[in-house]
Amino acid sequence: MPMFLLFRDFILKVGERVNNCYPVWLVDSPWGEAEIMVSEEEFAKLQGLNNALETAYVHRDERAIRVLGRRLGIGLFDTLIREGIRRRYDKSLGSAHQEEAILRILLRVTPHEWADLLLESMYDCDPPHLGDQFLCRGRKTVLSRYPIKAQPDNEPVQYREFRVLVVVSSPLDKPLLIGPSEGDRLRQTIRERAELPLRFLRLSPSVKIEFLRCATYSNLETKMRSFHPHAVHFIGHAECAGENPGLVLEDDEGCSDVASGERLLRLFRGPEEILS
Repeated sequence: MPMFLLFRDFILKVGERVNNCYPVWLVDSPWGEAEIMVSEEEFAKLQGLNNALETAYVHRDERAIRVLGRRLGIGLFDTLIREGIRRRYDKSLGSAHQEEAILRILLRVTPHEWADLLLESMYDCDPPHLGDQFLCRGRKTVLSRYPIKAQPDNEPVQYREFRVLVVVSSPLDKPLLIGPSEGDRLRQTIRERAELPLRFLRLSPSVKIEFLRCATYSNLETKMRSFHPHAVHFIGHAECAGENPGLVLEDDEGCSDVASGERLLRLFRGPEEILS
């Protein structure tokens, strides 16, 4: 068993619409390159599923979340990984499996209308050797995207929002935190960033920060679903000793409630029904 992780990259790029179609290029893989075209109608179907899934999240309809999450994941996979790209994907997955490597699927998404799709839900019903799986949590795959689009100098600046959730947990039975001052430093960083020259802003999204101060697990779960942060900044204590290490949140009485790594993993990955 190797003592380190070995990756093989599989890089997909979705280009801007041309003649009512979106070009999708496989720009790098262990088995070469390929190209397909995705029609506007195919994209519209994915967008409809994505919107329906967002509505299910708002209404906390767990059954609809399970069904729509899988349908969207399968639709994304079948739309983006097909024909020549699919053949190279299967070969790349097989090669990575033989090398005891992980196939790292990297997505470069240029059109803004694609950026709001839950691309991380891509679901392969029949990968060689592995059984069905979400690519983002497969045994031999990981999936990531490049979320920031650099604008050419001759185009107007298009801002995209990057959401940061700051969780301040200060249980009554733990030493007092200096959370407010750290929050002030974050705000100051954002203000300084707003004064950067325009050429730098073209490479960065706008940033929205929200604070969660009554940091119970239930409140954090609710905030994750309603705010959909891209990053979570935790200000608080941690328990490193014992059999249950984790971050120290608060219970309903304001005292310590240790959230284990397993509980946090379920929270940050989303409902277990979608990603299992």
